[in-house]
Amino acid sequence: CYGRNGLQPYNAKSDDYIAAILMTGNLDMCYQCIEVKNNKSGKTICVKIIDICAGCKPGCIDLTPGAFAALGELDQGVLDISWRTVQCPKDGKWPNYEHSK
Repeated sequence: CYGRNGLQPYNAKSDDYIAAILMTGNLDMCYQCIEVKNNKSGKTICVKIIDICAGCKPGCIDLTPGAFAALGELDQGVLDISWRTVQCPKDGKWPNYEHSK
């Protein structure tokens, strides 16, 4: 997503609620929000997609440590999750830099 529409690179903080996902073609998931659910615990969070995860399998996402910790223990490494796209809330633990230009 970086460099799209003249955006500068973003240095993510570990507590930002952001994610990367496998995308092909037109990068249509850039800056979309998704609700991520831990299928075992039922915990949910909202994250913003800000990057491509080339190493991710289809349907998988890469979360920052802060976002992952909100869903489960970091030492688990991988969680059984489901996700769906949602409208981005006005306030969230992510940057709003895509609207700066």
